[in-house]
Amino acid sequence: MLHRKLLRQLTIIAYLYLSAARGQAEWRAVMDGGFGSRFNWEVASLVEFNGYLYAGTTNTNASFASDGTEIWRTADGENWERTVVSGAGNVHNYSTYPLMVFQGNLYGSLFNPDDGGVIIRTADGNDWQEVVSGGFDSVANAHAHSLCIYRGALYAGTVNVITGAQLWRTADGTAWEPVQQNGFGDGRNVSIPALAVHQDYLYATTWNFAGAQIWRGDAAGNWERVLANGLNDPGNISGSTMVSNGSRVFAGLSFSTLGAQVVSSEDGITWTVSAGPGFWNYRNEGIFKLHLASDNSLYAATYNLIEGLEIWSMPHSAGHWFLLGQHGCVSPANFESYCAADFNAATYFGTANTDVGASILRWRGASGIQLHFETTAQIVSSGDQFTVTVRGRNDGPAAAGQLAILLDLGPGFEPQYYFAPSWTSELETIAVSFAAGEQFVQPVFDFTVPEMSAAGPFYLHTAVVDNGLTQLISGLRTLEFKFSGGM
Repeated sequence: MLHRKLLRQLTIIAYLYLSAARGQAEWRAVMDGGFGSRFNWEVASLVEFNGYLYAGTTNTNASFASDGTEIWRTADGENWERTVVSGAGNVHNYSTYPLMVFQGNLYGSLFNPDDGGVIIRTADGNDWQEVVSGGFDSVANAHAHSLCIYRGALYAGTVNVITGAQLWRTADGTAWEPVQQNGFGDGRNVSIPALAVHQDYLYATTWNFAGAQIWRGDAAGNWERVLANGLNDPGNISGSTMVSNGSRVFAGLSFSTLGAQVVSSEDGITWTVSAGPGFWNYRNEGIFKLHLASDNSLYAATYNLIEGLEIWSMPHSAGHWFLLGQHGCVSPANFESYCAADFNAATYFGTANTDVGASILRWRGASGIQLHFETTAQIVSSGDQFTVTVRGRNDGPAAAGQLAILLDLGPGFEPQYYFAPSWTSELETIAVSFAAGEQFVQPVFDFTVPEMSAAGPFYLHTAVVDNGLTQLISGLRTLEFKFSGGM
């Protein structure tokens, strides 16, 4: 018997892209196949340094044996050369992330669960020196999971499943000192996945199986916890990523059964949900990368092992999210992205792909109209009503116009790649007007939940009416509703 108190509010969003060229988003794989080795199954880090884009890999086979992490670079975004091979001399160094530029040098953090984490650096991209080995003071520090510059010093947050995560810093890249140990006093904080600076505080997220935490420290070295228990969902066990746009700080909370969340705060104390759960898809279990682009747009990349990663954007940090790519963008086997970087007027994302090896995706933006359909409803039983609202933005080339959009609500299997009106229970065609360079909001339609069994589910589809024909547009996602009450 399912308990009726398990009702939850659903905010459902679907997006589509339209333009004169039918709105095909400009995703391109500029590298695939793991740089020629499928054991390079993940590009875990990306950064621009001295005119090159650098990429660090995770290299293991199915038995977790490794040939060692590799670091590659490109001057044009297309042609790559290798600068680090075989784990920089130790094949137990099997992953490089993150990469960070500090005081004119490029630093790379190498994951080594056998000998302890390693940090290497280079001034020219060719000659690399080891500046940390053996996990700082303990091989239990398997990795400096995060790097961040705060008040002129480089900070590193570690993975330590024995005594709890640690935080270290250096003023010169060579001499390091501990700042926090034993998981901020809670040994269950086994990792610090992300560090970020916001309004003169240094923020640190944790991985904690009782629910992720967020801590912050000031210039005087005073630390306080500002988020606990995964923001009231202990299933959010990892604060996987964090970034500040100056006015708000954003964090990705991962692994809740309801789907991952993006949370944000203006003052660092009061946190609210910016997107979630799972960007309205519970299969998005993680948000492993938040990236603030040069135009102040915020990107979020998900972990979705079933359908492939999704990448979302909040243009100019304006408050509303738009779906840029789904189903791994170019391949459903791309199931996550840990990294992103701006380079040569484009944004690049590194992916994980255990089938054929990692890829690097380039996004140059999509012209046209971006629409999202939004509804807040408590789905309890047949007969309930909810209202759909359309939000959107017009980035050209069309100056103004009107779209005819078909909304279709009904039971049946989820047809992700085709429009299936045969099971329609409600149809409505709406007109959406838009102008150049504007955001727009329009109420759309009141829907009634169809008569059907409490087992559900039922689906909402959207399609554009083009010369009397209905067709799905790139970027559209079917919305799945489930009954909370039950049998």
